[in-house]
Amino acid sequence: MFNDPRITYLSDIYRITRRKFGRFITRAAGGTLTREASIPGQIAPQWNLDYRQDFPRGARLYDVAKQRGWDPRRDIDWSRRASPKELALDPEVFMGLSLGVEDLVSQDVLIRLSHAELDWSLSQVLHGEQGALMLCSQLINVHKEMDGKLFLASQAMDEARHIEAFTRYLDGRKIHNIDFGLKFIIDAFLSSDNWRKQAIGMLVLVEGYALGTFAVLKETVADPLLVDVLKMVMRDEGRHVGFGLEAIRQSFDDLSEEERHDIEDYAFSLVRAVSFSRDGGGGFKDLLHLYWQHLGPHIHHEISHDELAHAITTHPLMEDFNQIVFNENLLPNLDRLGLLTERTKPRYDALFQAA
Repeated sequence: MFNDPRITYLSDIYRITRRKFGRFITRAAGGTLTREASIPGQIAPQWNLDYRQDFPRGARLYDVAKQRGWDPRRDIDWSRRASPKELALDPEVFMGLSLGVEDLVSQDVLIRLSHAELDWSLSQVLHGEQGALMLCSQLINVHKEMDGKLFLASQAMDEARHIEAFTRYLDGRKIHNIDFGLKFIIDAFLSSDNWRKQAIGMLVLVEGYALGTFAVLKETVADPLLVDVLKMVMRDEGRHVGFGLEAIRQSFDDLSEEERHDIEDYAFSLVRAVSFSRDGGGGFKDLLHLYWQHLGPHIHHEISHDELAHAITTHPLMEDFNQIVFNENLLPNLDRLGLLTERTKPRYDALFQAA
């Protein structure tokens, strides 16, 4: 029973939410969590009345942020938007063309499905950017170094720019509701009383996950306008992750062994919870429903709901996504932070070997 992934998922959620576990579970069970607009927080703001340069890496990245700031209205040619009458995704990687049902539905259905899938993906990106904006704003309050506060302020401006750009791209399209797993984890970060855990959550998990998502989208979308937007956003996100790795690693020096082990366990629980949320169906449930509805009754007698779920979760694009997100972003970043230790590395090896 204790090897049941559902049990380990709940234990991870408990480690992430701690005293608020009951509140989160109650709202999750009641179906209200994705509609909640207010999240209680407990971290007190911290002044810095010195103003001397105290975090050189943060100061350098702050200067870069000022120099590379861009304006979605000025620097993106919005007239290049692709036609809604064409596939929104590259035919070579669009899942709708590789499920064995393309001969059963019209080209118009497949085109609408490709746009619906893109809208769903970009909606989650947009919600994630707002979560990053709110987390960044909280971290400005608690970061001790003034240079770090200034960089985080520039990051908040970056996140605002990203929200503007993706909102503008989705204008006239459908903005889907936030994915349950994404909302759950970001809410847990926002209500945390430990700034290091918030920083790991935002600057390693959320930003690292975003970079992986953007990398996949950049290679799969058919609209050159969206590719331009993604390139601009990715440039900012890489800077955010770089700051986060430096700031968090520097803060570990003052931790006791017990506190460090708690941070290591927390990071592993985050990664395992995200992995379960995706592979356990949570991260694909809305996307699966979207496919099932758009393909329609014509294919329901040819492929079952379970077969469609299996086809989507085992699609090569999903495998590529997991490779980029976990193996090329999250795990290397955790390693740079020193959180892949002799104590924790076997857990990660076992987790991804099982996957």
